[in-house]
Amino acid sequence: MTEWTVVHSTSDTKPLELDSTSSDYTVYERRNIRQEIVGDDGEQWVYEERQYSKEEYALLNGPQTQAIMQAMNQQQADIISALVMLGG
Repeated sequence: MTEWTVVHSTSDTKPLELDSTSSDYTVYERRNIRQEIVGDDGEQWVYEERQYSKEEYALLNGPQTQAIMQAMNQQQADIISALVMLGG
């Protein structure tokens, strides 16, 4: 996975937040997608993007990783619930 970088695009269509089809090898994750007017050049899309290899993305979003994340979220909820019950 790469670090987030700012991208400027003159594409006519809004970029997808998650693009796993435009490349055979790369998955693009995008956030803060917005259109900006740039001088006389007109509008362009500006957004933050990071890239994953297809293999890396599959590992990070596979069923095992999802199960671990779900268990961690449940543990967090249990801790918060216990703290509330204790008045903390």
